Amino acid sequence: MTNQNISFLLKLSPDITLKSDYVRKSLIRRLDQNIHKALNTICEKSEFKLIRKYDRLELELSVSENIEKKRDVINALQCISGLAFFWEREQFELQEFDDILADITPKLQHLQNKTFRVTVKRNGTHSFTSSDLARYIGGGLLRRIEGSSVKMKNFDYNVQIEVKDKTLSLLTTRYESIAGMPMGSEERVVSLISGGYDSGVSTFMMMRKGCPTDFLFFNLGGYDHKEGVKQVSKYIADKYSNGYVPNMIIIPFEKVMQELIEKTEERYRTIVLKRCMMRAAELLAHDFRYAAIVTGESIAQVSSQTIVNLSIIEKSLDETPLFRPLLTFNKNEIIDISREMGTDTFAAQMPEFCGVLSNKPATHAKLDAVLFTEENLSENLIIDAVENKTVEKMDNLILATEENITVKSVIEPNEIVIDLRQADEIKKNSSPFSETEIQVLEIPFYDINEKFKELDQSKHYVLFCSKGVMSKSHAQDLRQAGFINVSIFKKGVKCEG
Repeated sequence: MTNQNISFLLKLSPDITLKSDYVRKSLIRRLDQNIHKALNTICEKSEFKLIRKYDRLELELSVSENIEKKRDVINALQCISGLAFFWEREQFELQEFDDILADITPKLQHLQNKTFRVTVKRNGTHSFTSSDLARYIGGGLLRRIEGSSVKMKNFDYNVQIEVKDKTLSLLTTRYESIAGMPMGSEERVVSLISGGYDSGVSTFMMMRKGCPTDFLFFNLGGYDHKEGVKQVSKYIADKYSNGYVPNMIIIPFEKVMQELIEKTEERYRTIVLKRCMMRAAELLAHDFRYAAIVTGESIAQVSSQTIVNLSIIEKSLDETPLFRPLLTFNKNEIIDISREMGTDTFAAQMPEFCGVLSNKPATHAKLDAVLFTEENLSENLIIDAVENKTVEKMDNLILATEENITVKSVIEPNEIVIDLRQADEIKKNSSPFSETEIQVLEIPFYDINEKFKELDQSKHYVLFCSKGVMSKSHAQDLRQAGFINVSIFKKGVKCEG
């Protein structure tokens, strides 16, 4: 007779099973706690029972009639670090061989016109061997299932049976999980998140190794980017951070960007920006007691990530370790992991800034030259930025609703255009308004949120940038701040005025 509950056999990650008895038991206890926390958000406590074993966990669910709840449990288990994989199983009372065959045959009708083999694992004292039961079941299935045949190698399906004392289990469906270590078994870290492929994957990889991971975003000045990063961060946290509720930390870096553009040598700006981020992250590490800083950098993926440049970036830290989980990964490998995580759609849509820091960045920078150009930055620039941070628990994070921004194809005579591009870019590339009578204000993107307050609010302003991304992002910022007299210009259309 079958058990009407849904039963799962949860197999532990090798990272757990290879540990000493004392450490393994401690890790299993933590994994047990994390699974309970995850299932408590899906089921009533009375609806599940979790049993700890030496090298496994067993889960019983009394939700057989609730297909949606069962699916949610499976999805949650697939994202819990410390689990390698798990089996859904049918359990039966151990009976005579004929009765066993009668019980399991209806469950194996998918073997029609398939090759199969039968494997039996047995634990306890019985009057038969594992081979005896395997041969009997194999022969019986051959007779009862049309078109089936036994094949010991290169088979289509492996019929797996486990016998323990007076219970027989038929393993029916295998689900893969993410392996690694139970969340909370390692020290807490902070991970820089930009919303792209790399930072999301590197954050996930630290979580998978059991590190409670907080998210750190440096806002360079853009509503769309900030909200996009918040969305992907919450997605990763909700899905993979079972056992720990991360913080979402946002540090405003607009003024840092402004000083970089105005005071540092162009070819070193990207490196100096990364060094500024490292210093800010280390200040947080001291305050929040993070054991390490995590980035998604990979050797030679972009110009700032040559070995020489990565070394210079790391030298900005005094004592906090810097971890780079993706250091030797190829881009296609990172994208594949992102796709498996479900973050690839976020990364593909993440907006890029049209305010480029450097057109010809140094690929093999000299530390002395970088230090020299950094001397131009204000003394308390990083400290001030960190003091203005916002910190929110991820389960309290509110995702803003995007405002509908009017896109202008024609500039009216009474409207004023605001060119958000940097001065260098304006010199190199004229705007579509240069030969018109339209009034144009040049306000760099990093200044617009402050400078807009000083403008005549009886006028209507149209934001412009090279690609339309920055203008849309800052228009969203201004709308959120309560300004309704703003729209954006769509590049490449005819201007009148």
